[in-house]
Amino acid sequence: MLNRARAGRSSKTFILEGLWDNVLSEMHPGDIVLIQFGQNDGSPLDDAKARGSLPGLGDDTKAVTLPSGQKETVHHLRLVYAQIHRRHRGQRRPTPSC
Repeated sequence: MLNRARAGRSSKTFILEGLWDNVLSEMHPGDIVLIQFGQNDGSPLDDAKARGSLPGLGDDTKAVTLPSGQKETVHHLRLVYAQIHRRHRGQRRPTPSC
């Protein structure tokens, strides 16, 4: 069992910081990933940490400008998981279940 949690991360920041790619690089066939997000996904979308996701299960997105001036498109948490699943489908390494 390996714990790759990082305090203060949301689903969005876990992916953007490359932490999900690190988890995948360590996986072997038959491995299982247990992952929980949600608490930090309710954070503001465009503050200094900019780690929030849109609430609900819809398909809409929201364009935000971060304090740094960088523009970003924010999705619902469900869409974040769906993007992970599509990104890794058909690869030899284990595929996350969404």
